[in-house]
Amino acid sequence: MSTSEKTLVEYYNKKLVLLHKLSWNIPEEDKINIVISGICNINIRQLAFSNNYKTLEELLTFLRSRDFSAYDNESKLSKSDSFKILCYICEQPGHKKVNFPSLRKRF
Repeated sequence: MSTSEKTLVEYYNKKLVLLHKLSWNIPEEDKINIVISGICNINIRQLAFSNNYKTLEELLTFLRSRDFSAYDNESKLSKSDSFKILCYICEQPGHKKVNFPSLRKRF
């Protein structure tokens, strides 16, 4: 199991636990949309949405069976490419909001 696959399956399991704790009668189709909406990688998220899964089991099978390492854009960026990334906070190149220097010091 690749790291990205393990992470997606772990995310899937955690999200379902949280949905179960709500004790709401949420239709399975909505649960699928909630889980897919939370996938951080836009390419994987769009791929999952385009497959129109009918059951959570189908979605889980998709998350387990695919090699998503090709979609892991951050690990494939060269040093020069990282300067093309713009921060949403300061709009400066070279880092993203999650890596904003001032915010990292707070935590």
